[in-house]
Amino acid sequence: MKIEYRQGDLFATDIKYILHGCNSKGVMGSGVAKAVRNIYPDAYDAYTIWCSKGFRLGTSLLVHTKDKTIINAVTQQSYGRVSIQTSNNPVRHVSYDAVSDIFKQLETLIPSSVIAMPKIGSALGGGDWSVLSAIIESECKTIKPVVYTG
Repeated sequence: MKIEYRQGDLFATDIKYILHGCNSKGVMGSGVAKAVRNIYPDAYDAYTIWCSKGFRLGTSLLVHTKDKTIINAVTQQSYGRVSIQTSNNPVRHVSYDAVSDIFKQLETLIPSSVIAMPKIGSALGGGDWSVLSAIIESECKTIKPVVYTG
């Protein structure tokens, strides 16, 4: 399904589901993940417990809060700044396969839903948004992805 782009604050959305990418280390120290940690501490707490029990890249944890369901999507094994990225030596933490797996799973878990998200994996994750958006549009058969661009 085609991605809808919206300007505005991801966390002010009226959409029930908010998806963000996170790493497998139990750290939400920057970017959208840090905002999730600050705004939805229950989602962060559930994530850290989940990380301590082990899971695999390409899975997600849905945490129901008072007004939203936060989808902690494990798209990265590692994390770090991509400011050292060059065209000859790209730094990419996001796994394209993991992003694909997550959206396939969500099609089963929450079919026919609308999901709000940032440009998952393209900022601190270091992924190419043209590749990521193609994956998302390919995997979303009934789910409507809405990307907030700030």
